[in-house]
Order: sequence, then C-alpha cells, then structure tokens
Amino acid sequence: MTTYPLIPGIHLSDSARQILHAALADESGLSVRLRIDEHFAHELLFEPDAEGDIVVNSDGIRLLLDPASAGRADGLSIDFVQELRGAGFTFDNPNRLRQNVDVRQVLDILRNVYDPELPVNVVDLGLIYDCQTHGLDSGGQRVEIKMSMTAPGCGMSDMLKEAVRTKVQSLPGVSQVFVEIVWEPPWDQSRMSDAARLQLGML
Repeated sequence: MTTYPLIPGIHLSDSARQILHAALADESGLSVRLRIDEHFAHELLFEPDAEGDIVVNSDGIRLLLDPASAGRADGLSIDFVQELRGAGFTFDNPNRLRQNVDVRQVLDILRNVYDPELPVNVVDLGLIYDCQTHGLDSGGQRVEIKMSMTAPGCGMSDMLKEAVRTKVQSLPGVSQVFVEIVWEPPWDQSRMSDAARLQLGML
C-alpha cells in the first residue's frame, strides 16, 4: 500500500496573497518556502524547490514546506497587517501549544549549570541577578537574563554565559534567550544561598 504525505490546509488572507504575488514577480523561478520550527516560529523565504518538499497551492500561491514544517501547518492562517509599529506577516496556527515558561522553571534548569571554579550552581551562588520571560507574537517565549561573575575580568565569563543560554534554550516553548553580564551591584558572598554556604563549608 502506498502512503502519501499529508498536504496541510493553509489559508492566505487577501493582503498576504497580494504581497507574496508582488514579491514573487521580482523573484523569477522561486517559490515561497514556509518554515515552522519546533517552537512554532514561522518564516517565509523565497527559494527554489528542494528534494522532499511538500508543495501546497494556497490561494494561488505555491508554498514549499519540508516534512517537519508540513506536520505543523494544517489549519494555519497567514495574514499581512500594517500597524503604527510597522508592517509584517502574522501567523495564526492552531497546532501551536502555548507553553508558558515561568521564571521558576528557568531557575530550576539553571541549577544544573555550575561555576567552573566552584562546585556550586549559578543560582545558589547568586550569580543570576534578574530573569524575565516574555511571550512572542510568533509563538514561544523570550527569556532575558542578567547575571554576574564572582570577580570582574573572570576568564570563564563567556563560557558560563553560553552554558546558561544553551541550558535555557533547551526548555520547551523557549524561542529566544538573551544573557547579559552585569557588574552592578558587585557580587559578594551575601548573595549565596544557605545551600551554597553549607556546600562550601561556610555554615
């Protein structure tokens, strides 16, 4: 028995269709590629066909999707809106599961990131100064973190910053992570948790 890939149903508004038609007129030989990543961030590109593409003819526009994107696209509505803040495409995707990541979840996962010079995680060590989460219109959330080091000029700051970013990025629902190293107020031992003090023999 032969099986065929699911062709998702995708709706384009009149304004989205007009913008794409105009753009395609200037991009000879190309089609519109729709990419939807695992965090349901949507992206429209002008590219040639590729092997394995699933082709969707939606309202007169030829859309190319890789199999993973096609599996996330059924029922998607694409619009083009103009607002005071600017203009752009919007995506209403019923397949997107809105996973609200809160600060507690971020701090919990950061307890698996350790200072390279001390056997204590960055949260109990008091290196995380601020953490905020923000929902994105395109789906997923942006996490913004301000953190410090135990001493200015620490040679491990870039490595620790990247470890924090990578760990938070692994949380389901997180699309963007921004980590900033700050030095005010300067870190001191008063920021450490009791667990960290006990671990270091300070209690």
